[in-house]
Amino acid sequence: MIEYGTARPAAARYTYVHGSYNPNRYADHRVLYPTRPRLSSCPWACALPAQWMTLRFVLFHVANVVAAGVSAIISLVVILLFVLASPLESWLQPLMSRVVLFIVLQLASLDVHLYNSISPAGEHLYVSFALSDASIDYEVLRALVYFASVKILLVLSTSGLVLVVSAASLAAIVLASTPSVEAMRLEVSSTVSLWLVAGGTGLYVSGFLCHVLGRGYCDLLQRCCVDRLGMYKYVFGYCMSTLYHTPLHLMGFGSGQIV
Repeated sequence: MIEYGTARPAAARYTYVHGSYNPNRYADHRVLYPTRPRLSSCPWACALPAQWMTLRFVLFHVANVVAAGVSAIISLVVILLFVLASPLESWLQPLMSRVVLFIVLQLASLDVHLYNSISPAGEHLYVSFALSDASIDYEVLRALVYFASVKILLVLSTSGLVLVVSAASLAAIVLASTPSVEAMRLEVSSTVSLWLVAGGTGLYVSGFLCHVLGRGYCDLLQRCCVDRLGMYKYVFGYCMSTLYHTPLHLMGFGSGQIV
């Protein structure tokens, strides 16, 4: 008697997709002793706005807001086109999969690059995920939803708040310094001084917030992306002394230094 076994379904094949991470791109972010000071040090915390690093954080917050807006618009358009083209999925499946994958990879790489620009090398992220043979992988759709909704909330609560405080402080200073009718200046001279003091204080606070909310955004991104989305991975680094800091070309990895 011949027994016929049931045919096993073919195992899904996965294509591993990696974003562009170059450790030499962040050569000044090496993990070295001494470790980064913590906000518990009062003198160091008070001097935060006067550090050169503040300018990098300001540029980061501006770029982060712009990137979040562009990413949200692109993600919403892609999701809308995906829904509208769902009846033609059998025809457009290969093309849509490649286009959506390319868009998500670029958005995630931009997000990770902004994160790495203000993070030590031992806390860097990179993009890597496995795409199955299905039409559009579930992980890619989750990433689109993240860029269209969650990232906007993260950016508004951190970088957006910094830019609002900075803009309000600059507006107060400009308003108080704008020439007006002589009589009005005589009547509100004390008010003008108060506006100048308030604007200067606001600029100092915004410089402090640049650092605090920048680090807060990185922590939130780790919790929302690394712990929730499979496409964000850690670059594992470790602390080492400069004496034992081995160049990468001696290890066969090109120029630069290990992270």
